[in-house]
Amino acid sequence: MSNLIKLLLIEPLLLMKDFPLLVLIQKRKNFWVILVVLVLLILSQKDTPTTAAADRHDFLSSADGQIVPHGIYDVNENIGFVTLGLSKDTSEFVCDNLSKCWTETLQYKYPDAETMLLLCDGGGSNASAHYIVKQDLVKLAKSLNINILVAHYPPYCSKWNPIEHRLFSQITHTWSGITLKNIEFVKNLTNTTITRTGLKVITSINQKQYLNKREVSQKFRDNIEEYVTFDDKRPKWNYLIKGRN
Repeated sequence: MSNLIKLLLIEPLLLMKDFPLLVLIQKRKNFWVILVVLVLLILSQKDTPTTAAADRHDFLSSADGQIVPHGIYDVNENIGFVTLGLSKDTSEFVCDNLSKCWTETLQYKYPDAETMLLLCDGGGSNASAHYIVKQDLVKLAKSLNINILVAHYPPYCSKWNPIEHRLFSQITHTWSGITLKNIEFVKNLTNTTITRTGLKVITSINQKQYLNKREVSQKFRDNIEEYVTFDDKRPKWNYLIKGRN
């Protein structure tokens, strides 16, 4: 059975059991650079109530800042948690966002949960092949005292990721045609995103600075199966992080 088919079968069962089903996605910087209104924070002193000056091209050299957007979507509640980062898109950044989301909101919605399911793409800051992602998830699971079941979408299947068409597509409409003047403006603007099906968006700013190319401990590499249980059929894409005491 393919990984995608397994996801399609398991999702309705988890919804019926009030199981925390979360979808993660990180938007790469080069993607956001394509759209002028999405990534660069362009300040202009020529702005008036009726006009807003902006450059034709969105080069970083002509901007005052850069946003690293990351999203978590709660399928059960139809709530999106968007984090606007100012540093690097790393697995530590992702785990910090998930920790904040869980401790401030989701743990109260799922007080009896022992396991959460994360649906992720297979690359970027939650890449299925990277040890550092699993090491950070183990640290997160232990700090939250919860098991984390991870299911990565296979290559070229991210279009079936519900966060794409239920959350970020709607945020794109909200941001469309607007000059993003500063990060507080972007936060407030993103929070106005709604749909007729009841989507709610909660946006926060993460100002922490993150490092690329962090080292994975050799102990973790050598003993990874003590922390991670891999699926028999698709171990690269499906695995369980054991965090419960």
